[in-house]
Amino acid sequence: MLLFLLMNGKIFLKILLILACIAGGLFFVLRNRPIVVEKEVIQDQEKEQEKEIIKEVVSGYYLYTISETETLAKLKKEIEKDGSDENFKKVLALNRLDQKFIGMGLKLVVPQNFPEHEFAFSAFPGSLSILNNVPKIVLISQKNQAFAVYQAGQLIRTGPVSTGKKSTQTPNGLFTANWKAKTTNSTIDGSWVLPWYVNLDNFEGISMHQYELPGHPASHSCIRMYENDARFIHDFVDQWNLSSDGASIIKHGTPVLIFGDYEYDKVRPWLNLVTEPNYLNISEADLTKVLEPHMQNILGFVQEMI
Repeated sequence: MLLFLLMNGKIFLKILLILACIAGGLFFVLRNRPIVVEKEVIQDQEKEQEKEIIKEVVSGYYLYTISETETLAKLKKEIEKDGSDENFKKVLALNRLDQKFIGMGLKLVVPQNFPEHEFAFSAFPGSLSILNNVPKIVLISQKNQAFAVYQAGQLIRTGPVSTGKKSTQTPNGLFTANWKAKTTNSTIDGSWVLPWYVNLDNFEGISMHQYELPGHPASHSCIRMYENDARFIHDFVDQWNLSSDGASIIKHGTPVLIFGDYEYDKVRPWLNLVTEPNYLNISEADLTKVLEPHMQNILGFVQEMI
């Protein structure tokens, strides 16, 4: 009987040792596991925060008419909470304006809120799959008086423009960046200094450059931009390469597509945002239809650059 108990006792001790090893292993795993879980939780939280920023949209717009009581100073006080002028700059851009053109009776469209992400007020889609194989392109919507810069199908810059007035309208079509200059003078009036100049038509003088924005199409067929936007595009685009005698183009510059029609005899289109917050939006499908007829030429320009 004693021998039986001793034998069974040894077996029992072995079982206890095995269980102890298993328990020790589980303790080691569980002790170290929370660190991984914590990292995963933090990563998930960061992803959710990113999603929230992306999802944040403008809740709506309202009209603000400059008057003796509804002054510009009052508007700035309403929309600027931190002492900066960033929100006011967004209002100017939304209205395609420089501040110098704000006067009594002018109607401004103002957002109800100011999302922080860069393209909150963009009318252009964030990506265009049709442009995935196009390293660089500039799109200009005359209807919306806005430009967009895409790099390999991704939107990287957008802003307001002022194209040609009714009597000297900017022509639509596919152009390329020919030559560029940090500053040049207008061929129409030599006293007009045009900073960050990118030529699109060497014979007609059509170009993109910095110049004042009055809140409507006002140029002599060029595309006016804010200084920071014009400088960005000047630095971004590639200009053409010519033969040694300058008689032929060896490589075209960055493609620039101008499209759409501004409705000169109607209310400024951005004012419609008050009743239709998506009025200016251009869908990827619609923009693809605009691009499709030009893709063969665009891809041809891309091949020249390789």
